[in-house]
Amino acid sequence: MGVNGSALEMLQGLLPPGPAWTRDADADFTDLLDACAQEFERVEARADVDLINEADPRTASETLEDWERLLALPDASAPAGYATDRNEAITGKYAFQGGQEDGFYRGLAATAGYSIAHFSRPWPVASCVSACVAPLYDWHWRSAWLTKVVGHTDNSVLEWLFASNKQLHTWPLFAYLGTSWTERTNPKNKRLSAVCWAPELGIYCAVGSDDGSDAYICTSHDGITWGEQANPKNVSLSGVCWSPELTLFVAVGAADGGDAYIITSPNGIAWTEQANPKNKQLYSVCWSPELTLFVAVGYFDGVDAYLITSANGTAWTERANPKNKILNGVCWAPELGLFVAVGNDDGSDAYIVTSTNGTAWAEQTNPQNIQLNAVAWSPALHLFVATGEYTSTGVVGPYTVTSPDGQNWTLLAAEPSTFFSAYAVSWAADLGLFVLGGTGAGAGSSLLWTSPDGATWTQQTNPKGWAAFGIAWSHELFQFVTVGAADGGDAYLLTSP
Repeated sequence: MGVNGSALEMLQGLLPPGPAWTRDADADFTDLLDACAQEFERVEARADVDLINEADPRTASETLEDWERLLALPDASAPAGYATDRNEAITGKYAFQGGQEDGFYRGLAATAGYSIAHFSRPWPVASCVSACVAPLYDWHWRSAWLTKVVGHTDNSVLEWLFASNKQLHTWPLFAYLGTSWTERTNPKNKRLSAVCWAPELGIYCAVGSDDGSDAYICTSHDGITWGEQANPKNVSLSGVCWSPELTLFVAVGAADGGDAYIITSPNGIAWTEQANPKNKQLYSVCWSPELTLFVAVGYFDGVDAYLITSANGTAWTERANPKNKILNGVCWAPELGLFVAVGNDDGSDAYIVTSTNGTAWAEQTNPQNIQLNAVAWSPALHLFVATGEYTSTGVVGPYTVTSPDGQNWTLLAAEPSTFFSAYAVSWAADLGLFVLGGTGAGAGSSLLWTSPDGATWTQQTNPKGWAAFGIAWSHELFQFVTVGAADGGDAYLLTSP
């Protein structure tokens, strides 16, 4: 028999004196006391460790059900499939402190892996242009707020988290940037080829095909309501950009019989035609604030690509470049002090040229002899992304290449593979996100893709199967606008959110 030291001695010490209460080691009564002593010591040992653990929700195991009962866990309103570690759920609710600031909700979203791009309360009660007694929205909207989310299609967990932790009187709404697209009506059933945002004016400007009276130009302050704008000629436009320094839009387009159709506007409403050296189509235009210079690129002219520059949008000068091949897109990278222009296949690869000043242009090699249609620069990633026509060489999809410097180009290892051609690519600095638009192999195949790094792309659904030709991002509205082909009712025009 094992005698259990101190606990047994304590029990024997509590016995009355006398021979009736034996303390002999081999007595049956001593065995009984020893059994009780072992249980007392077991309980005491658990009190030193287990009781402390069970009193702390971070380490509890045997009392989990009691903790959950007291804290009403698990939450019956949680989305299907949502589960967390039981200890973490108890600890989180036990120690939870609410809040009403943006930072509180950003932290709440981060616990479920969501990235919040922007909060806004875009529903004013009244407008100074109307009588103060004329409400713009009813009283419910005083407590509404909009959360814009990046990179998620499953919204159930986030919306549940916010609904469970919001102030009782508030009304949270949600929009999913780059993943949720809404079609917007516009005045005419004509193609829109390009779009840009002018933050100083708070206006989008989209340009497109000739519509029988002039080029189709429409503008919007919110991406939702669009108005058509008159311009001098019935000639299609292919590209548009904004210069904050000059407070000037420049739009470029087809040959009009005398030269390329170039028009400028200080407000997107009143447009003036500008002369330029040759009667050759221009496809794209961009602005360099650092050089105070526009660069426009286009069709080949028998000697080289038609490439012109202007310091003011009015006087244009032609610039020589290495090959007689079309250039379809151009962008400026301020961090590199570099223009990059991309174009058609030239027999050995896509025609890519670069320039530090807009005057002298150098050709750059790239992996495949496939046409490129558009190029964009990401300052955050220090990366160009250029994309174009369908290729089945190595990978299937639009020919897409990336470069950190405009000189060394790498073929995307796993391209967006379900559509044939890409026509537009844009970078949203606020979101850390590329958006790429194009068209697939038939009806119902307009496609939009997003990427946080230029290498991994995710396809996003959109309402209709019409080509996307232009994409713009508005920091002020936290909104993408995409423009495209005529869809039978109007131009295919989308916003996200």
